[in-house]
Amino acid sequence: MQAPKYRRHKRGQAFVRIAGKDYYLGKHGSEASRKNYQLTLAKYWRPTASQPRVDVTIAQLAELYLEHAVTYYRSSNEAENLELAIRPLVFEFGDVPAREFRPKLLLAFRDREAVAGRTRQGINKQLGRIRRMFKWGVVEELIPADVLESLAAIPPLARGR
Repeated sequence: MQAPKYRRHKRGQAFVRIAGKDYYLGKHGSEASRKNYQLTLAKYWRPTASQPRVDVTIAQLAELYLEHAVTYYRSSNEAENLELAIRPLVFEFGDVPAREFRPKLLLAFRDREAVAGRTRQGINKQLGRIRRMFKWGVVEELIPADVLESLAAIPPLARGR
């Protein structure tokens, strides 16, 4: 079974039908509607093992995770902390498919954060929040588990580094 199709409504809107429900995406053919299509597939469509995966970028994964975090962490300021931790990652690697994100990229990101003057504890907390985003992506079946396993192998930044 193929992924639900990007379609045109008679009124010029793009939409996708998933499990009998229509999701409107914006003006048909626009770049925004294509991005909304990918986000909607990632959020609502659950392929079976024989169906192809939708490649979710780091930016799309972050958007979906932060949307989840707002409701999940509503009684604390953790959602804001997550956004502050993830924003630089999205800025640098937003177009990278999440399934292709590997430890070397996260190590390079960590090193740039250190050069920018962040504290060791701050960097370690930031990396923990980023890993938590990937863990959520694995649970939601947006990315394969091996991505999280490889990122979990990165040790915390040691004292004096």
